[in-house]
Amino acid sequence: ARAGLQSDPNNAELLGLLASALHADGHAREARKWTERSLAIDPNQAWVHDVRARAILNGGGKAKEAVESASAAVKLAHTHAYYRYTLTRTQLEAKQRKAAQATAESIRTVAPASPLGPLSQALVEIDRAKFFRVHPVWAVVAVVVTRGAVLLF
Repeated sequence: ARAGLQSDPNNAELLGLLASALHADGHAREARKWTERSLAIDPNQAWVHDVRARAILNGGGKAKEAVESASAAVKLAHTHAYYRYTLTRTQLEAKQRKAAQATAESIRTVAPASPLGPLSQALVEIDRAKFFRVHPVWAVVAVVVTRGAVLLF
């Protein structure tokens, strides 16, 4: 990608590919920088928004920024289960538990055969369990209020 960018420095796809490679190699902040260059040229690249969101999640920024980028990816490619999976992860990181639950459930609607639906829902449940473990009073309240039933929020 770097070699191609020497001859075509404003190629949005090559910029995105470089960002993806950097992210895969563990360079989240640098990956984010290249995604932003790519998106400045062509903001209609769902996959680059997704790479940006994942780079932010992995240390390249704040969770709210990751949610914005993941949301943009889903808006551009609303039937792509992987983008919804990334959105679920970003929403959990941003403590948007209700939104994460809804996004996880939506994967089963847009891609019923995808394993990302159950995986996303499992992540939501794990996050819920972590929340109750850290906040045991809420866990007791949840059990009392629901009389032992599973609490969904």
